Amino acid sequence: MTKIQNDFYDILNQFLKYKNNYNKLDFKTQWDTNFKSLSTRLKESDLLNNNLYIFGNTGVGKTYFSQELINGRGMYYKWYEIINDVLNGDNKIRKYFNSDIIVIDDFLSKKPTEYNINIFYEIIDTRLENKKQTIITTNYSPKEFKNILQNLGTIEHYLQNRISSRMNLFDFYEFKGNDKRKK
Repeated sequence: MTKIQNDFYDILNQFLKYKNNYNKLDFKTQWDTNFKSLSTRLKESDLLNNNLYIFGNTGVGKTYFSQELINGRGMYYKWYEIINDVLNGDNKIRKYFNSDIIVIDDFLSKKPTEYNINIFYEIIDTRLENKKQTIITTNYSPKEFKNILQNLGTIEHYLQNRISSRMNLFDFYEFKGNDKRKK
């Protein structure tokens, strides 16, 4: 494992340990008062210089972790909000290009179509070109994402290759565990 991977999993393990010890209502207070060192580590970490693809089952903490990771330094968007936003207006896609850091949460939660995948490609391609960090959270592993692309018969082969090439510039992290929302 690389240093960045070791740092990520060390930070993640600390985060999950703290998160599991407090209920959701209390966690924000505990984070703010008792775990500043972890928050500082996140800010100083190389994680904020890399593109991240965080995947795992529902309810394992992907969204919460990504929100804490950017903590006021970037923009947070649900995938379906991006799709709806772009569908409802001219040039609205441009707002996803400019922020230094964005989280695209629940990627592929809206049924993938050729149009949706083209939006995704345009966003990540432009952001990579401009050296802007992108954090993607999803329930789909990289392999499952690739299969989704291949099974959308309408997507041109060249676009599949371009997306695969861009995704090579992401670090992939799997969150494991059971749905924390289920008691």
